[in-house]
Amino acid sequence: FWTNENCVPLSDHSNNYGSSKLLLLDKIPLLKFNIFRINGEADPVVESERYSTILQLELPSENGLPCFDFIILDVGEDGHTAGIFKDNLDLFNTNKLTAQTFNASKGITNITITGSVINNSKEVAFIAGGERRAGVIAKILNDTEVSTQYPAANVKPKSEMFYWFLDRDSSSYFNFE
Repeated sequence: FWTNENCVPLSDHSNNYGSSKLLLLDKIPLLKFNIFRINGEADPVVESERYSTILQLELPSENGLPCFDFIILDVGEDGHTAGIFKDNLDLFNTNKLTAQTFNASKGITNITITGSVINNSKEVAFIAGGERRAGVIAKILNDTEVSTQYPAANVKPKSEMFYWFLDRDSSSYFNFE
């Protein structure tokens, strides 16, 4: 399953599935019926509805929403996660399963699962690297007054099973000595 997809052709380097296919999926023996991708090359409204249906059919339901066992997320330099950006914080308080959003910095429409679905997961992990993310990660993890303006700070699974995996550069604002 994908948490989000950029609405670009499959051959575009910004297509998450296309990149995953090239770098990983084509290299491991995985049955195609075990892959539930978001078709970023399709009409965003139609595809968002189709993916919502897939989530309802393929995942168990808890709290009235599909429930993933484990979701892996990234955090952008601007604090976004999945396809949820600062102007989409309402997606953490919705009954919708998926939505179309717009990444203004790239000028690309996205299809994303909502924060409601993310927070309904049994476990959630962020894997983030790079010095350019260090500042926003520090603000989020220090739970500053401004942290809730970042979508990643609004990821709070109901299960409270939540992890951050950071490299040295992305955690450079913290003193671990």
